[in-house]
Amino acid sequence: SYQLPLESRKSSFAIFEAQPTISLETQLKYTQKGHAALRSFLPNDVIQQLRFELIPHAAKHALAAWRQKVEVQLADSSEPYHRQNAWSITNNLDSIEKCHDFLESLGMDPTTDLPFLQYFNTWRTSSSNVPVCPTVTESCLSQYLA
Repeated sequence: SYQLPLESRKSSFAIFEAQPTISLETQLKYTQKGHAALRSFLPNDVIQQLRFELIPHAAKHALAAWRQKVEVQLADSSEPYHRQNAWSITNNLDSIEKCHDFLESLGMDPTTDLPFLQYFNTWRTSSSNVPVCPTVTESCLSQYLA
């Protein structure tokens, strides 16, 4: 399992050292529905720091997120050519605009038919062993969210 380097294991937010209290009713709703609303679960300072880290990260990786959306659509396509060549087709899309155009050619409206973009592994470290988004890494690996 992944562990933070020793020097960064001390949390910069005290909340990550605690165990959250989630009501039995909320846990039951999660079990039944697969999601639950946890109002005020994270303090404002944590949310602001996450926002500060994630907005630039999202901008930097937007093309990869759009390519992933195209690849998913191609993999589910009724066209054998699209399914068999999803990866190569996707990798030839070198702009977000081209991703939008391609999705439109598949009969999709990229602004309404896709509910969200996915950004993968934002909790991981870079090749220099420095967290890409330190607060994301800290929160994902914390006891608080375990």
